Amino acid sequence: MGILGIETSCDETSVAFVEEGRVVRQLIASQVEAHRPYHGVVPELASRHHLQNLPVLMRELGRAVDLRKVEAVAVTQGPGLVGALLVGVAFAKGFAAARRLPLVPVNHIEAHLYSPFIGRSVPADFLGLVVSGSHASLYRVRRGRLQRLARTRDDAPGEAYDKVAKLFGLPYPGGPEIDRLYPQGDPGAFDLPLPKMSDGSLDLSFSGLKSHIAYRFHKGFRPRRRGRLTPQALDLLASFQSAVVRHLLHRVEALHRLHPVRHLSVSGGVAANAHLRERTLAWASGRGVEAHFPPTDYITDNAGMVAHLAWRRGKARPPAEVDADPGLELN
Repeated sequence: MGILGIETSCDETSVAFVEEGRVVRQLIASQVEAHRPYHGVVPELASRHHLQNLPVLMRELGRAVDLRKVEAVAVTQGPGLVGALLVGVAFAKGFAAARRLPLVPVNHIEAHLYSPFIGRSVPADFLGLVVSGSHASLYRVRRGRLQRLARTRDDAPGEAYDKVAKLFGLPYPGGPEIDRLYPQGDPGAFDLPLPKMSDGSLDLSFSGLKSHIAYRFHKGFRPRRRGRLTPQALDLLASFQSAVVRHLLHRVEALHRLHPVRHLSVSGGVAANAHLRERTLAWASGRGVEAHFPPTDYITDNAGMVAHLAWRRGKARPPAEVDADPGLELN
């Protein structure tokens, strides 16, 4: 089956053509430069860029593959920014209706969850960590059935990275910048407390960690000297990244003890973080677990993972019955 994938949940516009589970062609238009002056995604601006980018990407995709081979259309239904999702869903509905094709609505988080297995077999039982700028969740996937075990109560990891980076005058997005600077600091210089849930749950929380950094920053802290980050600033940034990764792996470890598995998938934009990868691989090696990360092309939001999930386990619906759902839950 040939499937056209469309992704517009946040600030990446993407289209892809998947045939028999193989991503034949994928195109992504990033909006990073448009949102950089605001140190975060501006929803209205994101929607406007999706409107501009989608027709251009579709024309380019049509030059690379024969769109007459499309037998179904897959689109991100949610969660995400409501305006951004509406652009993609409306475009997909129009394309599918005009060609009398079935439409497959896809959950954005589930697409990330399965992205490490594009072009590979899926383990029958695995633990999945999804971490990005707007999401942080842990799932148990057993024979295709999903059970959410934990999720963030407040900020997502990527959001915390962006806000901390802004404090230090680093460019948006903050995650890659802090990860790049990490080797220059001492991650043990500051003892940053890890979050604990008052109800004893294993949910995640990053707002307290972010607030703790802000408190230290504003208490007689000199982040720069002669335009350059001070050694103390580099130490605090390294300590912050170390705390984020320790918090994530603490939850992975606790849930693995409750639900022992042989496979761990780590996906979402933060899966590109070098320190998270290094520590995850070390954790997995010590417990006989195989850690799976997405290929580079499928780490950030992309249409390849959307079409791939539709091919693997999607359920087609008439286009008229599909609407954008910014609060769409997975499980």
